[in-house]
Amino acid sequence: MAEDEGSNQMMQGQEEQRMADDLNSIACVSNVDNSTDADRCISLIQIESSNDGFLIFDLEDAKILRSCHRMVGTAIGTSPSTPAQNDTLTLPLLLFAEQVAVLLEYGYARLVRLRSTHPTDKDRNLYEHYLTQQKAQVAETLHKARIEEQLQMAEKIAKGRLAKKLKVKSSSAGATSKSLKVSDAEVSAISVTEEDIEAVRRELRLTKPPVLADDAVPVETCLTTSPLFSPDYDHIDVFDFPRTPQQRIRFTVFRDLWRKGYYLTPGVKFGCDFLVYPGDPLKFHATCMAICVKSDESLTPVELAGYSRVATQVKKTVLICSVAPDSDAPYYVSLNWWKG
Repeated sequence: MAEDEGSNQMMQGQEEQRMADDLNSIACVSNVDNSTDADRCISLIQIESSNDGFLIFDLEDAKILRSCHRMVGTAIGTSPSTPAQNDTLTLPLLLFAEQVAVLLEYGYARLVRLRSTHPTDKDRNLYEHYLTQQKAQVAETLHKARIEEQLQMAEKIAKGRLAKKLKVKSSSAGATSKSLKVSDAEVSAISVTEEDIEAVRRELRLTKPPVLADDAVPVETCLTTSPLFSPDYDHIDVFDFPRTPQQRIRFTVFRDLWRKGYYLTPGVKFGCDFLVYPGDPLKFHATCMAICVKSDESLTPVELAGYSRVATQVKKTVLICSVAPDSDAPYYVSLNWWKG
């Protein structure tokens, strides 16, 4: 049932050289073929630490993370236009600690923390003024669009007014509003002069923009993306990770598989540590379920059978990963159902 995949023997003295080689080969993946993209990959990604989570808010950083460094974050934000739904999520991206540790180790990112998570009174006043300006601009734009639409219908408006006036004049004093309603045929039969049409146009141009309710105007609601908001960050120079033996195993396995060219995402949905993809998860299915165990830890037959049954159902290979306490080279064993 178990097939030994072998282990990667790595000398401690070669670690710095391997890291330097990775910096040259991994920083820009194979689809980067010009200096502009290469320069883009060199840019440092800013990761914001917040409540034990690690977030990327910048869209360009999210692109660099995926295309240059083969890492995939979890989108947890909602669109400002549809905040009540969770079907389509967007920025910020949530990273797990192993991703952050590798990015910092290779010098691909900087870790920061907001000095204050609450805006000052000055920030609030500036933002309220910004929202008022945004609201006025949107109202003016909508009003202009409405006027342009009405100007194109000025002739029909003039005909309708004249037809209504003639119908009221010819009707009896006790006529109901329903009987005074003008049909499209009656409007089409009316002739108006160019002066009548121009009078309607002048009247439309003099109308004022409507007063819109706050919830009727789409405005930017995220302070961190407002042009008036300049967040003040503290740089985190020391990232205390990994801290426990289990975290060390997870970090070492993640780094090793990432170096080999794989994409890794959290595997909690499948009861494992990581899902391992041969390429971008948008294009490929995961091929392995990586399970990190201590080198002196034993797995019971029931646990092995459980992992294998899940992996078989989702058509993946179980990859048991362990790291010796005195080594940085993971050891892998793959599990597959044997059919006799």
